[in-house]
Amino acid sequence: MYTPKPLDKYRHFKGKCYQVLCIAENSETSNKEVIYQALYAPYKIYARDLDMFMSKVDKEKYPDAGQEYRFELLDDEGFVVERKDVDAVAEAVAKVEAKIEAGIETGIENGIEEESQQVETVAPVEETPAAPVEMPAINPILEKFLDADTVDQKLEILNDEKDNLTPEILTPIELSIGMEPQEGEAVQRYREIKNYLYIKQKYERQHR
Repeated sequence: MYTPKPLDKYRHFKGKCYQVLCIAENSETSNKEVIYQALYAPYKIYARDLDMFMSKVDKEKYPDAGQEYRFELLDDEGFVVERKDVDAVAEAVAKVEAKIEAGIETGIENGIEEESQQVETVAPVEETPAAPVEMPAINPILEKFLDADTVDQKLEILNDEKDNLTPEILTPIELSIGMEPQEGEAVQRYREIKNYLYIKQKYERQHR
């Protein structure tokens, strides 16, 4: 089954659009949870169990729902992507990765090539013949931070944009690095995020 990725956009069956920030693990239950943000004011942040996020709509409770699943993935143009096609591609890619890790095939390169061909033969993703959903773009500062690969890059972005940070940007940043959302002035939250990243950076360097 396809697992939501950061920056994926989804449409809820009630019509509102959301963007995935990250996949978190509940410290009490170890269950996977989707952390996602509304793409409409006031841009609230939500957490929902992964299985529930990917579940089908309860047709008995919502008989007039216009889509099969609670949340449906949208492509870059705002069209709904068929779940069966996304799952098929994800399953094929997972098989390739499993083959690589296990080294089951005698010739690893041949095995990779064979499975890659299988991935290429998966039916192309189809788009439902519906009007595209118009979605506001994610904040560019937040997008840069989420795309940054290293702590150094994240710290550099924070330093460059410290005068432009707002609660709408700071909250998803805190969640994405494993912090609890903080309260208080933006300047104080910015400092706490930097301190958290510095500690994380120091720990990672000590354990290399």
